[in-house]
Amino acid sequence: TAAAEEDLLQNLNNNETALLNAIQDSVGKFRKLAKLFNQSQKAMFRFKQIQRSTYDFSDKQTKSLPNDCKTRWNSTFKLLQRCHELKYAINNFFKYLNTPQGREEFPDGVSCDPIGDTLWVLAKLLVKILNVFNEATLDLGGQKYSTLPLAFPWLRAIRMSLDADNDEYFRIV
Repeated sequence: TAAAEEDLLQNLNNNETALLNAIQDSVGKFRKLAKLFNQSQKAMFRFKQIQRSTYDFSDKQTKSLPNDCKTRWNSTFKLLQRCHELKYAINNFFKYLNTPQGREEFPDGVSCDPIGDTLWVLAKLLVKILNVFNEATLDLGGQKYSTLPLAFPWLRAIRMSLDADNDEYFRIV
């Protein structure tokens, strides 16, 4: 459904306000999801079980969703990246909630809604866009080497990655 994803992005690009609202909504839902798994031991236990069955992980291979701090955008990048990595387990968690066993285990439901296809597309796009900022931040945050000579090359790399004419960065595969 790459064509549907491109249509969605094209429609959002035509309306900047709708795009910004969609991004805020997307990030907010992923933050809420991380909060659910980090504050509920029952939800985290079930999520880890679902990861083991979805990805054939061992106990040590299961992953949690990192907490997000609104003032540290790298934490948002890491949250979105991990959610994208665990997309199928997250979707399977919400499917489990709709089963009789899930309704019995979580009789009051959970405090967040399932992640829809549109939000997954936006998360994937944000991870792709924010990746260059993450790399630049890590490189420019060094303390054992001079970082000033790295500033202009990173600015150039960021500019190239955000250039609207550069389809490579904005094409959702």
